[in-house]
Amino acid sequence: MRSSRPEALLAEWQALGLPFAARPRLLRALPGGQTNQSWLVEADGARWVLRRDAANAAALGIDRARERRIHARAAAAGLAPAIRHADPAHGLLISAYVDGRHAAPASLSASERAQLFALLRGVHALALADETPRDYRAYCAAYRPGRALDPVLAALIERIAARAAVACTHHDVVPGNVLFTGRSAMLIDWEYAARGWPLLDWAALAAEWGLPAADVAAAAGLAPGELADGRALYAAICALWSEVATAG
Repeated sequence: MRSSRPEALLAEWQALGLPFAARPRLLRALPGGQTNQSWLVEADGARWVLRRDAANAAALGIDRARERRIHARAAAAGLAPAIRHADPAHGLLISAYVDGRHAAPASLSASERAQLFALLRGVHALALADETPRDYRAYCAAYRPGRALDPVLAALIERIAARAAVACTHHDVVPGNVLFTGRSAMLIDWEYAARGWPLLDWAALAAEWGLPAADVAAAAGLAPGELADGRALYAAICALWSEVATAG
């Protein structure tokens, strides 16, 4: 059941098994998110973020069970809001509301930039040895079922695979997914997270935040050519994603 309005969804809170003592109260819609919908709600004396997942999650390359596992580990490490309730069957996720701010790339302070770099290092240090590494060839091909992978993209993936480190990777480090809380930063929306190539998170900093490539490469310990390849792959994945998102 996927209610079309948040009021209708909250009216069904007991039938949906939401873990609250009384019906949650809708406060407001939350901005951001090109496919999911999120609202700020109040229940049990606290505020929570209620997210309703996009109906075409599988086509977008999302694995909700994996998201829940990795998000929980990130939350335990203080890198993400705590999960209160996850129900992939109904397309719902409830997490703690974090009183932070989103920073516009153009107004990013030196302190916030340092926090952003530290955040990525923390994400990439999360232990995910029990998770299957992402096969980027298969991942990209899945966006266009029945069509051969572009040979230029295939060659790029092979070139990166020869030297890329493998670790926890968020894969969606856009400004709308980073919350600055004062002394540190957190990431939200872990739906694309996987054991993958951290290079792509650093590439997102250069592409989405407009940070100088030399600064990002130095922070990540990457050669300029490695970051350039990462940016090319990141752009290709974003383009494939956009095709599916706009079609859905």
